[in-house]
Amino acid sequence: MLDQDRMADEVRNHFGDRFDHVLKQYDFSVVWKECLDRDFMLWMLRRSPYGRSYYPELCHLVRSFDQDRIASGLESLDEIVACQKAILEERFAKETDRDERVSDELWEMVWDLAHFWTGEALRRSIGKAIWGGIYPASASDRVAYHVSTRKFLMEAQANRLRDLIPNPFAAKVNISRTH
Repeated sequence: MLDQDRMADEVRNHFGDRFDHVLKQYDFSVVWKECLDRDFMLWMLRRSPYGRSYYPELCHLVRSFDQDRIASGLESLDEIVACQKAILEERFAKETDRDERVSDELWEMVWDLAHFWTGEALRRSIGKAIWGGIYPASASDRVAYHVSTRKFLMEAQANRLRDLIPNPFAAKVNISRTH
């Protein structure tokens, strides 16, 4: 459930008074449209009253890391979700709300993977720079390289997330809890 006052306070803590004019009406969609911080956007998605209905879009975002992961010999998102779903269905087999519990657990897992796999992607990018001979030699240049690489990755992910979910504070036309 969305606590609008708390959410508005968090937006103000993150952005200052930049969005005060829309926060008076609790219009978080404007913040979503202008935000370039993927982590903050995921935080907003998690707290949106409709956030869980955007599971397919969240999976699509996380799947964007699949190509590099698979090339590194790691499993794809779909393989991980299928395995985890089977485990969860067995664990909750006797529960009356089994489908909902499995759905909630999978949403949480994919949300966590969005964070973990971004870190992996950043490390792979740095590794490629080292092996490609383009990694800076000086410590200050390396720090700047890390910051700019992370910023580029996070902004690209923020834009992808915004393309997938134009407004997580609006209900989807087709809400499905099946995964």
